[in-house]
Amino acid sequence: MLTLRRNFIGLAVLVFAFAAVLTAVIPAASAAPKCVPPAEWKWVSGTYACVIPGGGDPGQPGDPGDGGGGTPAPPTCDLEGRGGSESNAGNPSPLYCIGTDVCYDADHTGPPLEPPEGEKPNEDSEPRVTWCYDGIMGPPGVHRIFWSGEEEIPSTYEQAMQAIGRIVLPTPDIHISPANRSIVNLDTWFWAEGLPPTESGSSAFGLVAYADFDRLVVDPGDGTGTLSCTATTSAAAQADCHHEYVRSSVRGSARVEGRPAFAVSAEAVYALRFEVGGNEVPVPGAPTTLTSPTATAALRVDEVQSVVTPRG
Repeated sequence: MLTLRRNFIGLAVLVFAFAAVLTAVIPAASAAPKCVPPAEWKWVSGTYACVIPGGGDPGQPGDPGDGGGGTPAPPTCDLEGRGGSESNAGNPSPLYCIGTDVCYDADHTGPPLEPPEGEKPNEDSEPRVTWCYDGIMGPPGVHRIFWSGEEEIPSTYEQAMQAIGRIVLPTPDIHISPANRSIVNLDTWFWAEGLPPTESGSSAFGLVAYADFDRLVVDPGDGTGTLSCTATTSAAAQADCHHEYVRSSVRGSARVEGRPAFAVSAEAVYALRFEVGGNEVPVPGAPTTLTSPTATAALRVDEVQSVVTPRG
């Protein structure tokens, strides 16, 4: 009996020592950090930090910050931070944003989750769950439980494509100097006026696509390639968007006053960016530019022959 008791005490000591080793090996940071009010979690330099609202330097988890400093940007819907792509690691469901939360839809796994409310929209409907990460840490939580066949929130990529499709870009108003007729080896300028600085479109779920003018792409029509410039005024075109024709337009495909001319074309290219709730978000796989309709014009280019006459 004494031997059994000694063995039991020895085992208890061993378990206690093993627990102490585990405590030393596993860092305390593995527990969810706290952000003591009035401090809040904020997105700062690519990560979350605990700061005081209205201005405060980033603090450490559990530290409300030390005061002073600028106000950091609010948390964003960071799809890149959840696997770097539209797919959640280990889950084929596409990721999308709901506010600043990163979410995805998955099959309902049964208890302890409640079944969806209401009747099935059709006999093939299955229970589904929307899971959302809060953007800080830890496993996702349940955002909603619903029947398949009901309206499901499209992925952020699909929302971006919807928003882009609602942007209506105008056809550039192309200008050429000299107008209608130029001369071989003479600088000819191209520019576009009236281009909007920003156009936008939004999805039904709050993602907004913005198109900001980036450059003008001009094809002078003589087969020499395109010009890429930012000219929106005549003065800017002189420095940024000019071309010298090295041959006449005698074989041109366009016409000016019944005579052959080069068919000039121009397109405005806009850079795309995306926001959710006022915060810019990355959308993997989405286009980065959007091109306006093509503007066309005809330019006649003549070759002027110099005549040298001897002095008498």
